[in-house]
Amino acid sequence: LMLLRSREVDVEKKKIFDERYTEIFLIFDFDPQDKLYDVNKLKKLMNYFNDSTENGRLYINYPMVESICHIKSWNESYDEYNLRRVTKKILIDKSYKRLVSQESCCNDFRKYNKKELLKIIDLSLSKISSLRDKPRSCDFATLKEVLEIECKLWDNEECVSVLNTCILYFYEYYPQLVRLM
Repeated sequence: LMLLRSREVDVEKKKIFDERYTEIFLIFDFDPQDKLYDVNKLKKLMNYFNDSTENGRLYINYPMVESICHIKSWNESYDEYNLRRVTKKILIDKSYKRLVSQESCCNDFRKYNKKELLKIIDLSLSKISSLRDKPRSCDFATLKEVLEIECKLWDNEECVSVLNTCILYFYEYYPQLVRLM
C-alpha cells in the first residue's frame, strides 16, 4: 500500500491508501511473453504475498485475466477445458484476447450469473487437479505449485495452460457455494 501510495499523483486518489484494510488481494497476469517477465520475481512475489490478512494474497491468471472468459460452452467437459492451452505465438502476436472473443460462449464476465461463475470455479478446480495430478485444492501451496507447473510449461513447451485463479477467491472463502453445484 505504501508503494502504491508513493506512486499515485492524484491527491484524492492517494487518500484510498490511507484507509485501513482487513484483506488485500493482488491479481496479476502471467504474461510470459512480456519483455519484463521474470520468473524469479514472480516466485518472490508469490512467496511474499501469501496471506490476504498480512502482506496480501496473490492470484495469477494464466495467461491473463481474459482466461475467465475462455470457456467455449457452458456444457464444456472437464477434459476439454483441462487440455486448453495457449501457445507462445498467440501471446507474442497479442492475439489471445481476440482468440477468447472468438471462442468464448460469453465474452463479458460481468454478465455471468451465479451458475456460470460456479461452473468456471468448478472447471478451474478440475484443471488445477489435472495439472497437479492431485485432489482439488486452491490453497497457497497449491497456487504456488501451479506457478511452478506453468513456468515449466512455458520453458519446455512454449505454451501456458489457460487458468483463471482470481475467481478461486470465492471457493477459498465460500466453499459451501461450490458444494451446491
